[in-house]
Amino acid sequence: MILEPIVNIASLKERNRIVFRAFFKAHYTNLVAYAHGFLFDRGASEDVVQEVFIKFWEKLPHLNITGTPKGYVYAMVRNACLNHLKKIKVTDTTHLLEMNNMVVASYDFDDYSLENKRLIYNQILKIVEELPPKMRQIFEMRYFYNYKYNEIAEELDVSVNTVKIQLRRSKVRIADMLSALLLLLASS
Repeated sequence: MILEPIVNIASLKERNRIVFRAFFKAHYTNLVAYAHGFLFDRGASEDVVQEVFIKFWEKLPHLNITGTPKGYVYAMVRNACLNHLKKIKVTDTTHLLEMNNMVVASYDFDDYSLENKRLIYNQILKIVEELPPKMRQIFEMRYFYNYKYNEIAEELDVSVNTVKIQLRRSKVRIADMLSALLLLLASS
């Protein structure tokens, strides 16, 4: 088990190279996997993450980071991926790429044709439509409308823990149902 280094935002803002290097090493691989869930292209994902780290390093002294540095960099990677997709004229009006990234990030889609990728996206939408109503509502609020856990809990008058449990269960259902399709596509 790799322990995540404790990153002091002040040390980062002072541009402490040792702390930054440790931060980079701790998150680079996972950020590339995260970006790959949007871009489905390993090389482009690596490029995006490297560019984000460069931009992060350059702008560190001037950034107002209210959360964790890790969360901030993940948001930067997400935005950079979406900007990359816009540049190559890929639109994601239903936030399907983001949802897909959260649900099936462990799958490697590089070998799938564009037609099969569309089939997978449509299947994800169908699976979401078949979730129990409350689970579906929570899932859509989180992944289609970018609500935070506490915002969902407040609006639906449930606990944050209930939101997390429902999201975890929905992701398991989607991944289980999607696995059969992915196996079928891989064997054809």
